[in-house]
Amino acid sequence: MLDSVTSFLVSPSVSIIMPVYNASSTLERAIRSFSDQTREDIELITVNDGSTDNSLEILQSLSSEDPRIRVFSTSNQGVSSARNYGLARARGKTIMFLDADDAMDAGMVDKLSGEIEQGFDLVVCGYKALGSKVSFSQHPCEKKWKSTELDGFVEELQRPEHALEQSVSRRFDSWQRASV
Repeated sequence: MLDSVTSFLVSPSVSIIMPVYNASSTLERAIRSFSDQTREDIELITVNDGSTDNSLEILQSLSSEDPRIRVFSTSNQGVSSARNYGLARARGKTIMFLDADDAMDAGMVDKLSGEIEQGFDLVVCGYKALGSKVSFSQHPCEKKWKSTELDGFVEELQRPEHALEQSVSRRFDSWQRASV
């Protein structure tokens, strides 16, 4: 893994952005799911959004175990600001988002980034609920769009049944071009 980490420090292929606000009870599970990914050339950008619990301490402790985890802290400005803050610091060519109360199956990053590498600009997949816990898994990617088809993506996400059941992976240059 040392060679992979050295390569990652120069340029990770995927940046995963995780906004964190008072998530001490679920944070370790979410970050462990990042560390368990089969793809190693990835980074996790955590943005502590003014948490008043011990979330920041947990982030700092876990980041000392894995150099791919980057920790930032801001005053509380909300989840959208935290995601944008992380996005501005992303180094990967592909962007993913993970909430602090979710977890990913071990091959999730490989699956989504593999679709991006096949020429899609945006990939959306579903999730499975495990009791009261949510795990984004290796379900077949439900929807894939190229940049010329992003109007379809916007229409799809506006449907009520898709409000909270999507995990999104997108090429970084498409994030910069789009106002979605």
